[in-house]
Amino acid sequence: MGTLISSGESLAFTADRRENLLKRHYATLKLKQESQLNEAEKLSLSDLESIHKAVLKKDEPIISFFDEFYCYKLIHTGTHFEILRYSLNGKDSENIPAYLSTFLSIEDFWKEIATDPNWFRALSIEQQESFQPFVLSRKVLETFNSLKKEKKLSYEQLEKIYGWEKVFIHQDLKPGEVKQFCSNCTKEVRYNPRYPKYICSICSSKDKYSQDGMLLEFYNTDLSGGLKIVYKDIDGNVLREDDSKAECLCLIDGKEFTAQEARFGGIVIQKK
Repeated sequence: MGTLISSGESLAFTADRRENLLKRHYATLKLKQESQLNEAEKLSLSDLESIHKAVLKKDEPIISFFDEFYCYKLIHTGTHFEILRYSLNGKDSENIPAYLSTFLSIEDFWKEIATDPNWFRALSIEQQESFQPFVLSRKVLETFNSLKKEKKLSYEQLEKIYGWEKVFIHQDLKPGEVKQFCSNCTKEVRYNPRYPKYICSICSSKDKYSQDGMLLEFYNTDLSGGLKIVYKDIDGNVLREDDSKAECLCLIDGKEFTAQEARFGGIVIQKK
């Protein structure tokens, strides 16, 4: 019977490998702990509002927004809030602004804006580098959280909403403060404005059907992505495959959805 002999070199190699694995393990633990610590230091919407209220600068614009004809600026005077209106007409843009409204608090301003249910469609906003928008983040983002939960919104409405949201999302905001919901069951999903109507993993795992009753399965064509559609009969037998389409209509729970290749691989399914 043969004898297994371990050389000094192989033992040294094993020891080095074990040491490297331990180092990698502890490095991973350290990164995880740092990530958890950073997570704990992130701000809630209420925290963000309180911090920025405390440092609100007098007589400097808080936000600037516009419609088809005018630009509006919200100003804090030190004792109250005012909306100033400027013409978007080139030659008049430098004229003395009109004073439209006065509010005792920023909450009163927001109540006035949100009175019109279509305010976010009628008004537009751009990045506010030199302004103070985060004092309004809680008002804006909580309003949109409720809208996205309660109403069936079109892609056009969601695009307008995300145009507003990106102005008010602070880099130190806790994940989950800005909401998104499965467009089938309304379960909360991870915020991803690129796919505003994507469905949750549970709904994605449900049976998917073509309009003529065939079972559908979706895969990437290869490691680089793509969309492969597999058609099956009700017994699960493969009838055919198709990788020529960029997207595919499917029925889940009797409702229409589209499946397509996700940006970084995988398949994403969204409400039509």
